[in-house]
Amino acid sequence: MYLKYLSIKDKDNNPIQHVEFKKGINIIKGEKSNNTSNTKTNSLGKTTLLRCVDFCLAGKWSSFVFDKELKDTKNNTVFNFLKETLPSFELVLADTLENKVTKTLKITRSLTINQKAKKETSFFSTNNFINGELVSEAIFEEKIKKMLFDFQGDKPSLRQLTGFVAQTYL
Repeated sequence: MYLKYLSIKDKDNNPIQHVEFKKGINIIKGEKSNNTSNTKTNSLGKTTLLRCVDFCLAGKWSSFVFDKELKDTKNNTVFNFLKETLPSFELVLADTLENKVTKTLKITRSLTINQKAKKETSFFSTNNFINGELVSEAIFEEKIKKMLFDFQGDKPSLRQLTGFVAQTYL
């Protein structure tokens, strides 16, 4: 299956970001704004886009906030953004990108505040949807594993399989 698009919306369903993918290599690059004198491409969301795709494929929400590259330091800006917007992430995969009529898989994950959280690492809960149907975490992973890899069974897990397909430093 191909990545068709990734759409991120806030709790009121207002668009935050929408990215269409094309057949072939999709390069994520930082583009500098003409309005700034800054010549760097840091903090433009390149890694965050990859983390969003990873999150849609059963990754943890904490990968947005706690950066392994910086020894699990907390990014308060991102944490507060997630807390204020409670975003939903929709990733659509398709059998082909060449035809409008094709088999698709719509994966949606949304964040809610976990009222019972005692630690910051459990501050959010995740709602999982496959083709619009709310499913448990276990069913979510099982269905995606079956649809993407035509594989059933406990081992390897979905996260282990995605590691073979997409290697990132998330």
